[in-house]
Amino acid sequence: IDDLLALVDRHFSANDEVVDLLVPATEGAVLAWLHGNTDILKQSTDDDGTTHARVRIDRARHGRLVGRLKGTGVRFAAE
Repeated sequence: IDDLLALVDRHFSANDEVVDLLVPATEGAVLAWLHGNTDILKQSTDDDGTTHARVRIDRARHGRLVGRLKGTGVRFAAE
């Protein structure tokens, strides 16, 4: 069963990208958008409130993500 589930997951995520983001505490709306439009793979918050988020997003929606981040303090993190 585990192997079958892994195969199904790989099949459906073949067109996905994984990106790492640094989201300042002031950008709660961005975090809400990420939770509604991506798969949050990992999330942690620093003492200063910066959230480190690793998300999986369909490549077709990646451009929408980039557009959503313009004008915010969110940065792509180095992997």
